[in-house]
Amino acid sequence: MRDAFPVFALWLAQDVGNDKAAMTIERYAPFFRDAAQQWPTLPDFPTILSHFKPKGMRRYLKVKQWLEQLPNQKTDKQLAVDLAELDRIEVLRGKLAGNPVAESLFDSYHDKLLSKYHAGKTSITSIRLAMQPVIGLMQGFNHFPTQKDIDAYLRKKPGQRAALTGFISYLRREHALDLHISKVTKKDQQRMKVAKRNALEKKVIAYIMRCYKDPDAFRLHDWLRLALPYFHWREIRSEYTVIERPDGYMVSQLGEEMFVPKLTGEFSFMKKVMAEIN
Repeated sequence: MRDAFPVFALWLAQDVGNDKAAMTIERYAPFFRDAAQQWPTLPDFPTILSHFKPKGMRRYLKVKQWLEQLPNQKTDKQLAVDLAELDRIEVLRGKLAGNPVAESLFDSYHDKLLSKYHAGKTSITSIRLAMQPVIGLMQGFNHFPTQKDIDAYLRKKPGQRAALTGFISYLRREHALDLHISKVTKKDQQRMKVAKRNALEKKVIAYIMRCYKDPDAFRLHDWLRLALPYFHWREIRSEYTVIERPDGYMVSQLGEEMFVPKLTGEFSFMKKVMAEIN
């Protein structure tokens, strides 16, 4: 393992030049010191990634590039994604610190989902998405959730109804709790629609502000991807046609025609946008 550092230093000098390599080589020394304590010889990339984690490897991007070009090293993009997701799950769990009941429920449900992952029935990303509403529900109290807790959470976060279903089923099955996800009422539907509308509006505003500050950032497809859901509750398809007009664009897809204004159009929220810009 000690031989790896001089080999890397030589590669770095060839990659960035002698002067820059001399100025930056020390920043990579901790990686090789740590690695030397872990392994007698340079292991494969998945082993390195599992130890340093994606966050750690981001500090040593040149080392990663060097490893990628070695003949016996193969990077594993899915492993990097999974490890990053596991880090996010740990961050989520940290939000329950000091609440032993909540931590215990989180851990046991997480273990159940991990067993499904090892059986090839789910992904680490799906596990993280399933754990997020558990945090939202359990954060702030230290008892088994009640029906009142669930109903109150879903009133605030109606979009998490489907994601929370698995956890509620787990509580019923493993802890014999008489809990359920209440049926969606017309009020719930309206609340979800308003929440989705507000989320879309924030994205539209952010894009308008970005293009206002940097006109070269505008991409028609990006604008249609945001504008169609906002103005028409329609997702952009892979196949569509666009006819440009002085005031906007006529989009045709699946036999339907929809008008999307240009960024210079009059939107109800433009005063808010301009206020934030100015």
